[in-house]
Amino acid sequence: MDSLDMRLFHANARYLHTLTRGGAWPQPQIHALIYLERHQELSVTPTQLSQVLRVRPSTITPMLQRLEDQGLLRRIHSKEDRRQVFLAITPEGKDLLKKNWERLVAFYRSLFARLTPEEGLLFLELLEKIADPIPPEPPNFPMEGCAPTC
Repeated sequence: MDSLDMRLFHANARYLHTLTRGGAWPQPQIHALIYLERHQELSVTPTQLSQVLRVRPSTITPMLQRLEDQGLLRRIHSKEDRRQVFLAITPEGKDLLKKNWERLVAFYRSLFARLTPEEGLLFLELLEKIADPIPPEPPNFPMEGCAPTC
């Protein structure tokens, strides 16, 4: 590895360590709760959520079980077909999201405090630019009311 590669590797490792310090929740679990909170009016199934998160259904099943065991989401059986299951975030899940959001805002404020206003703006612009370099394929189910940032 040349020196630029090593700088990038070490800077990324330090950044990820700083970002996840303090018992951060795994990102797919947080993303699942965020999606369920934003789409409370929809009947979201585990399969649909796995498509949104771009994970296999076999991966989402244990993740949903952990979230349910912790009281952060609940499964609701359809009245028409008991085999059909929908997902809903619980008040405890909403509280966890609020705390996670507050922690993330505090983290980024501490980062921005080390930067000049111009550097902070540049950092934000670069972060937005590289956040998702490859546009995701849309899920194969209707996402009514979903803004492009979901």
